Amino acid sequence: MGLLFKVGARSSPLSKAQVVEVEKALNTSFEKVWIDTTGDRRKEISLKTLGKTDFFTKEIDEALLKGNIDFAIHSAKDLPEPLAKGLSIVAITKGLDPRDTLVLRGGETLKNNARIGTSTKRREEIVKQLCPKATIVDIRGNVGERIDQVLSGRIDALVAPEAALIRLELTHLNRIYLPGETAPMQGKLAIVARAGDKKVSDFFHPIDSRPTLYTGLRAPNDTVLHYPLIKTMPLEGSFNGLEKASHLLFTSRTAVELFLSQRKIPDHLKVVAIGQATAKAIGSRVDITAKEETSEGVVEAVKDLQNPQFFWPHSAKSRRVIPDAFKKMGFKLSECILYDTITLHPKEKVPLDNVSEVVFTSPSTVDAFIEIYGTLPQRIVCLGPTTERRVQDHWGAHHQEALLALRPSALAPPLAAL
Repeated sequence: MGLLFKVGARSSPLSKAQVVEVEKALNTSFEKVWIDTTGDRRKEISLKTLGKTDFFTKEIDEALLKGNIDFAIHSAKDLPEPLAKGLSIVAITKGLDPRDTLVLRGGETLKNNARIGTSTKRREEIVKQLCPKATIVDIRGNVGERIDQVLSGRIDALVAPEAALIRLELTHLNRIYLPGETAPMQGKLAIVARAGDKKVSDFFHPIDSRPTLYTGLRAPNDTVLHYPLIKTMPLEGSFNGLEKASHLLFTSRTAVELFLSQRKIPDHLKVVAIGQATAKAIGSRVDITAKEETSEGVVEAVKDLQNPQFFWPHSAKSRRVIPDAFKKMGFKLSECILYDTITLHPKEKVPLDNVSEVVFTSPSTVDAFIEIYGTLPQRIVCLGPTTERRVQDHWGAHHQEALLALRPSALAPPLAAL
């Protein structure tokens, strides 16, 4: 039986160790394709002026886009910005120690006039603060080759990432930790695949350390990145028909909160909730709770009532399933539009490569996301079938190949559709 996936990575010892690290994390094995990149071959080129280019990823990206490999593993800090078109990050690992270290020869201490090797301006500035009289040597090569220059006496010390030393089992070396900030995502590994590859994305999701982007009004916990895309705008709805009603119908938590801020629930009314989350928000007696948290579920839950008269406070964007069904069944219905939802346009958009998935809590959040980003994210969690249908509608409209992951129980009880 062949291996599940084919991985592409650089041929350096560190890169090979990184692939093994991912294999161990997932308790699996990959078919490996080692690739020499431009950065590996052109060691005469200094890294100090390159910026976030594809110097260390170009050939691997090409192999991925051609289908010669299924995914690539990179040091996350080495990823180009932006990624090559057609590729996306499917996971960023938790990573190892992000600090920089200064590797010295055994038994030696840092000299004032030391020759110190480094390949980035950021590290050069830190070294100069620590040792102002040091001579900076622009140095290239893999970690082992650079350390050899210390041991051979060509340089007195080398700046190296602690995570690299850990992965290469070199923590026995004489070293000191450098102060100051390190490169963004240093110590982390990035899994890159073809955009829309569901199989690869699902496989690596368990080791993805990026936060979940939660688009709803209320975050379920403090583990998600709360990024509300909608805002409720209260309206002056008419309460005509409330006293004559036999049943009070709530189809969202927001409707419950706005109603209770203006009225008490009359004692003579039976209360109907679209689902458990809405029933919990009511906080008092609930006579009927729909089994399926949708408008269709409400219709099913009340279909056997005899001559009911409903009062329904709701959003201006509520679906017309309930009014249409009630009209056919001969049920009386008084509507009270209590609020509308509007899109929040953030000053800065969260880069989607920085999150593992996006949680949509309602059709309104789906619409707002499309309005802000112009497309759907690669990995999606929908809370509730109504929200899922809205995502499916957008896929059909925009020919998206996004991934759908219906796992609401991992976050919170489904929220009622707006």
